Amino acid sequence: MMNPTQTGMLLQKASDFDGRNLTQTMVDSWCEALRDYVTVEDAKRAVVDFYGDPKWSEGSRRPWIMPADVNARVKRIRETRSIDESRMQQLLEPCELKADEAWLARRKLLANLRDGLSESQAVSNAVEQSRGYQITAKPEKPRKQKQYHFAGRIDKMTLNDVIGAGK
Repeated sequence: MMNPTQTGMLLQKASDFDGRNLTQTMVDSWCEALRDYVTVEDAKRAVVDFYGDPKWSEGSRRPWIMPADVNARVKRIRETRSIDESRMQQLLEPCELKADEAWLARRKLLANLRDGLSESQAVSNAVEQSRGYQITAKPEKPRKQKQYHFAGRIDKMTLNDVIGAGK
């Protein structure tokens, strides 16, 4: 998540391309509109990619980049950092994780890669965060004890029900 200072630096970068005048209100609005997953490095790359896109070279009127454009481009940047299942298996196999730990490590590995960490950093962080993790089962619901009315239900009763054994 970007703070107002970082957002101001991002808007200054955009201003270098489009000449917009920056205000504190603009910075605050951008802070509200940028998603939590947007980092400074990814946002700067999104701004440069936006203004470097050849589709804007033909017209005389050039659009300004908006927070939605940054969010969308950063999302695409993060998706390119994902790895396939076989590569994930190769990275995590030497770590000798238990099943529950491996499940969490896979999730953390993907998140770390999308956040921009290198493969080695992402693996070490994921393994460290998943060591000792165990998925807990939901507690068992208490079972209602069978109670039969004696008259007319003798066919459903067992000998234990009749003599009261097991209570």
